Amino acid sequence: MLSSLSDKRSQEKRERRFERYQQVIRLHQEGLIHREIAAQTGLSRSTVLNYLKANAFPERQKYSTNGSILDCFLPYLHQRWSAGCRNAQQLWREIKEQGYPETHRMVTRYIARLRVSENELPQTPTINSANGKTTVFKTPSTKRAAWWLLQLPEDLKPEQREFLEQFINLCPEALKIQVLGQKFRAIIRERLETNFDDWMKAGQESGIKELENFVKGIKQDRAAVKSALKFEWSQGQVEGQVNRLKMLKGQMYGRAKFDLLRARVLHRI
Repeated sequence: MLSSLSDKRSQEKRERRFERYQQVIRLHQEGLIHREIAAQTGLSRSTVLNYLKANAFPERQKYSTNGSILDCFLPYLHQRWSAGCRNAQQLWREIKEQGYPETHRMVTRYIARLRVSENELPQTPTINSANGKTTVFKTPSTKRAAWWLLQLPEDLKPEQREFLEQFINLCPEALKIQVLGQKFRAIIRERLETNFDDWMKAGQESGIKELENFVKGIKQDRAAVKSALKFEWSQGQVEGQVNRLKMLKGQMYGRAKFDLLRARVLHRI
């Protein structure tokens, strides 16, 4: 299905380019120069010149995966994609365990093509379990879906909750991310310093590479994070004053001595 969608999308693009090509040729036959044609069609001058120099409509070379080392792993990638896994790095790690010898770059590019093809799908209907009616709901972006995972169910709209339920059924890892993400949100907002170490351990043992890297980054500033959770005070005021001092110093272009800088700082208080 993804392949047919990609072919349809490519055909539609070719038809649009062919229409522009015919428009350029027609305007040229009417006596317009390439600058006037570019201004009227919205095309770049180089594109207009290329169209005029070509003896016929310049076809674009089709992308081909023939002979690619990734070919034998495509059925597995399509299977995992249909199951809801959209993480290129995760898919690369999985096929690497099966013998794929290359880096993640080719897998990332191929997954990007699948994602573009999927975005060409029309809005898909979902069932609202409350009233049994079919509603039209557009598939959200990756960032928006990730944000919904961090929200409490009561803060989401019914169609958003329905989408998350279907998404979690397709990708069980999303449930683990949702649970740990909401726990981390509660720890930060409610200053649950006693729960922080347990959450760090759960994140480190989650088996999700991205979450493990996030925990690893927090570990580097563990003491500062725990202090922020434990105490109400912060160094925000100090950082603000330092930033103000740097701003005033920058406005003086390094020409003034300390006495003038001190006077300006005191004057701005």
